Amino acid sequence: MNDIAVAAGSYPVMVLARAASEGDLSAARAQMGFSLAWHIVVACLGVGLPALTLLAEWLGVRRNDPALQLLARRWARAMGVLFAVGAVSEGPCVFRTV
Repeated sequence: MNDIAVAAGSYPVMVLARAASEGDLSAARAQMGFSLAWHIVVACLGVGLPALTLLAEWLGVRRNDPALQLLARRWARAMGVLFAVGAVSEGPCVFRTV
């Protein structure tokens, strides 16, 4: 057994934890890197897409173009999905840095 018994005062204490191996650390780093990279992409789209949607809606109303107005409505739906995905992907980023 690899358990270590340490006497603390008069009570023996079993230490069941082990140090993280290099494989554990590289897997955790890869997961963190992927999560951060995904969040950065989604966050950039979430910041830029509302401006493009606003521009498409404004041009659609100004030019009376139903295609631009339809495009703006579809992009608005995509923004809802992006917001949900961004909020979900932000959670692991926040909790891993604490």
